Order: sequence, then structure tokens, then C-alpha cells
Amino acid sequence: MKALVLSIVMLLVATTASAQENPPVIENNKLFILPSMIECGHPALMASIIKNYKEIPFALGATIIKRPDGTIMPAQLYMYVNPSVGSYSIIAQLTEIPVWCLVNSGREFRPAPFEKGI
Repeated sequence: MKALVLSIVMLLVATTASAQENPPVIENNKLFILPSMIECGHPALMASIIKNYKEIPFALGATIIKRPDGTIMPAQLYMYVNPSVGSYSIIAQLTEIPVWCLVNSGREFRPAPFEKGI
């Protein structure tokens, strides 16, 4: 029985240790890839999310979504904002297939103060 309990504990410790990821090493003069998850779906579903937050179109542009396999997917970017509460959603509407992706969303959207330089 002790051997079984010890085996289970060792398995849990090994699984937990392997699940932990090392943070990226950040060098001043190099870019690195930050994997992220982007929620995508049917345009009607994504439109309902935007409507639920009462966001209106604010800006648009051309963008790309880069898949993990390196494939570049062109998209039309739309930014929706609710000026009353400061929520926003950034949607990429893929141009080759009928899919919209929620690239980013957040709150406290407001004009940035004007400052010279970064």
C-alpha cells in the first residue's frame, strides 16, 4: 500500500513539475514569439458579443493572423468601443474564410495623453 501511495505522489509531483513553463528570456535587441489563444467563431456569434457590450465601430485596418504552423491569414481589423463604459473589442475578420476572431478586448478605453516620444 505504501508503494502505491508513494507511486501516486511521485507521479503527481512529476506531472506538476513538467507542467510548469519557464518564462522567456528577454533580450534587449531581439523579438520573441509569445504564443496566445485567440477565440474565433461564426460572424453572427461574434457580432452578438459586440452587440451585448453595446460597442460601436471606432477604427479599421488591414492585419494578419499568424497560425502556430506559420501560415499567414489576412484579415480586416475592426475596433469596436463603448464610449459610455470604456469597453472595447478588436475583431479580425478573416478574408479567406467566413470566420471572425476576437483578437483582444478590454476596458478603460480612453484617449491617451499627448507626450513627446516614447
